[in-house]
Amino acid sequence: MDDSRDRQPAREPAARLVPPNIRLTPVQEAWSDYVTHSLYRCNTCRAADGTACDTAEDLYRAFRHLAITGMDEVWRG
Repeated sequence: MDDSRDRQPAREPAARLVPPNIRLTPVQEAWSDYVTHSLYRCNTCRAADGTACDTAEDLYRAFRHLAITGMDEVWRG
């Protein structure tokens, strides 16, 4: 099988769908950072074997931490 994805240069993300004067929540920004890195900026993350790089792991952990912290705050009122 030809694994041509490994040889493609990293793509730039699609145009931002949210107007620049609108701020995303911290959780949304963290998820956006993770997805943008994994899908557009990192050839290791885009490889067919599904291996994520250390940066992607850190970005995902940051997203999870913000999401869980936010859910805890909502739960506690």
